[in-house]
Amino acid sequence: WGRLKRALNAGIAFRLVAKNRPERTEAEELIFKEQLQQEVDQFRTFLQSISIAWQEYMNLDAPPSDLSRASSSVGGGMSPLNVPSSPGMWVRPKRTPFQVKAIATGICQIYPNLHRDIQVGLIDIDTLTALCPCPWPPHPADGSTAACQIVEKVQPPGKKGVAAEGVGEAAGAGPPQRHTRKDRAVCAFKMRVVGGGDNVTLRIWANGKTQASGCKDRAMLVEANKCIADVIKYIMSLPPNGTTRPLMHAGQPPPEQMTERVRVLSAPMLGSWDLNLKGVGGKLDMGKLCEYLSEPKFAYQVVKVQHVAAKGNSARFNNISLYIRKECLKLWSQENNEQQTVYVNVYEAGKCSVLAVPDIGVAEELADVVSDMLFDAFEQDGIGIAARPAQAAAGKRKRGKG
Repeated sequence: WGRLKRALNAGIAFRLVAKNRPERTEAEELIFKEQLQQEVDQFRTFLQSISIAWQEYMNLDAPPSDLSRASSSVGGGMSPLNVPSSPGMWVRPKRTPFQVKAIATGICQIYPNLHRDIQVGLIDIDTLTALCPCPWPPHPADGSTAACQIVEKVQPPGKKGVAAEGVGEAAGAGPPQRHTRKDRAVCAFKMRVVGGGDNVTLRIWANGKTQASGCKDRAMLVEANKCIADVIKYIMSLPPNGTTRPLMHAGQPPPEQMTERVRVLSAPMLGSWDLNLKGVGGKLDMGKLCEYLSEPKFAYQVVKVQHVAAKGNSARFNNISLYIRKECLKLWSQENNEQQTVYVNVYEAGKCSVLAVPDIGVAEELADVVSDMLFDAFEQDGIGIAARPAQAAAGKRKRGKG
């Protein structure tokens, strides 16, 4: 089924390329055609092997129950890693679904429909820092927990805010340091979001853009930004106090321009999946796997392969780093040209982790592409090796003298 799926995908990709051909060198075009021919040949061989296996099955005298027991047994000198030539004797493990661990760094825009001055931005950061109450929102009177709450105002490293300026003036250090462009002024808040976001940090710039870390998923990212949007609206409703500048540089905006509170600009996900190689008692030889994936037939999908352990890292982190071409993922929009590759870590036990994918659909497609390559590699001689059982901890313990 894996070969069938890859052959169909290759045919679809070939038609798309023929219709809207990207710019490639002659060498890259030759590699792509060779890879396509290999996929077609594998598909043809796969169908022929199914026909041969079925004929052999029909000519056997043993009842189906005996055949089933024989195919699932690892006795008789057959290792579970010695992949037989008959497809009926080998079933690829099924990888686990992609599991989202966290949002890497979420970028959002607060009140995207409001006018922004290129020099001073949207909001006055000093006023926001001075008037933002903590905690916000206040603790509910009924004792319930707020969906999101600002718990602390913090100073980003290397930035000067209201608190720092007050200290400098009190110490006689002269006039406070000002930003050359006020739209680049920034402040930060520690937040607590229901659902596991106990250590969320959100930075907000004068132009209304935010950067949040510590969010477990996209919903948590949106909730944190809604919280900061609500506190901005609350500060706008306060009467002038005569000591701070107005919060909005352009004055009070029309209500219809504040209906959209948050717009997500970027929410790359961190996550992982597993090939389930333990189910067949095997693991990957990382050195040979690195050589295999560096072959020209993978050039359309793989930009670079790096064996991390070869650089002197501990064997505990024996893994390879794969740089996958973004253009081989059909669900990933090609409009954003800033990111051309996606970085994937592959570990010898079959676990794979990825650092930044835009959504779960692209993540699952990436997992399919990488898993198909790794399963193909696992079936090669010398790459899929038997996993040694872990020794008991008691056997490794050394007794001290005396």
